[in-house]
Formats: sequence, C-alpha cells, structure tokens
Amino acid sequence: MKPIYLIIPLFVVGVGLFTAQAAQVNEGNGNVETQENNEEVTITEGVDIVVATIEEMKGAIKLDPKNTEKLNQLGNKLDEKWDLIEERVEETYPKDYKNIEDSLYPLIAESKKKSPNIKTLNKLIPETTDKLIQFNEKITQ
Repeated sequence: MKPIYLIIPLFVVGVGLFTAQAAQVNEGNGNVETQENNEEVTITEGVDIVVATIEEMKGAIKLDPKNTEKLNQLGNKLDEKWDLIEERVEETYPKDYKNIEDSLYPLIAESKKKSPNIKTLNKLIPETTDKLIQFNEKITQ
C-alpha cells in the first residue's frame, strides 16, 4: 500500500504544474479569446492552431484521400479553430483577414463537402498555410 501513498502526491503536483504551465502559455499580448475549456488564445497562438489543423488535414489526405469522413471532421475542426480568432483578425488586420479568407473559406467549404475534391484541397492547403505563416510573421515583428 505504501507505493500508492507516494503516487498520489506526485499526481497532485503534476496536475498543479500542468495548470501553472497552461496559465503561463496563455499570457500574451492582451488579444485573447476564451475556448470551451477556458483556455485563452492570442491571435498568434490561434494562427498556429489553425496551421496545425491544416497540416493535420494534409496528413489525412496523404494517409487516405478517400476518407471523406475524416476530411469532413477536419473541415469542421478548422472552421472552429479559425472562429477562435476570426473576429479579432478581421477588426485588427482587415487586409490580412481578406487575404487569408480568400483561400481559407474555400478550403473549409471543400473539406466539408460530401465528396471533397482532393486536387482542390491540395491546391488550397499550401496557399492558405503560406498566408497564415506570413501573417503570423508580420504580427510578431
């Protein structure tokens, strides 16, 4: 029974450290949005999340381009992640917002279709990713 008594305090400390780290990660430039789990996301962090979701979609296409259910799920996820920062990007950076949305919205729409066109997705993925990365570089300078 003694090993359990040692594990419980370690677990409690670990949870406390994780919470403290999450709080530190969420300190930013004041541009924050609340997610469902009460985490705050800066515009920069939000862009990183959107790019990661697009990369996940790219990987899903390489793994199984006929898995439309997965592509639909990732299209919905991409839409949700963009929603976390969309309003603030539009208000603060209207020209960049328009530039990003010119390829992001078609990417989201195509990925949500019953039969997404893989050629179209493969065209929109790098285009959108490049725009997001350039935007992130611009706002972090």
